[in-house]
Amino acid sequence: MRALTVIILVLATIWCAGNVILGAVAAKGVFVHAPPHADLISREVAGAIFGKVLERWSFAVDVGFLPLIGVLLLLLAGALLNLKRIGVMVLCLATLGGIAGVHLWSRTILHDALVAAPPTDPKAPYSDEQRETFNTLHKRSTNVFSAEAGLLLLLIIGCGVALGRQSDPVVTSASPTNH
Repeated sequence: MRALTVIILVLATIWCAGNVILGAVAAKGVFVHAPPHADLISREVAGAIFGKVLERWSFAVDVGFLPLIGVLLLLLAGALLNLKRIGVMVLCLATLGGIAGVHLWSRTILHDALVAAPPTDPKAPYSDEQRETFNTLHKRSTNVFSAEAGLLLLLIIGCGVALGRQSDPVVTSASPTNH
């Protein structure tokens, strides 16, 4: 069980860190070159670039992290079921369901936002309605993406607590088993 918990902890940490890096670092790095901060690229082009990066990250999560963490959590829950720890098993499964649900919701919002995005050609007209739809979807996507990172953080904390409780006893020189 300890090995499963460590693997889940590492994968969840990478996934959570990827979300934070994309949201806090990459997005700001792309949009710093767009108006009103600079005029190297348009906001629409910056959005298209970041949208594609986010889409690729989301796909990597879909085919890599989510299924692997899901299988590992199910294995952990099965092991806990044998140990009669029903509460922890239900918590593992609820966490998995929450993370998967929020991720899939995030993926749907991202797809809708990319479809509703204004054209990247600065000469192509787009309506105020298109802009408003995109802004609404962008705000919703940001909130859901943050919720996903928050749930992953809870999983990381839970794995850390579980590992702390599973720690091996420390053998000291004063221990009677050392003689």
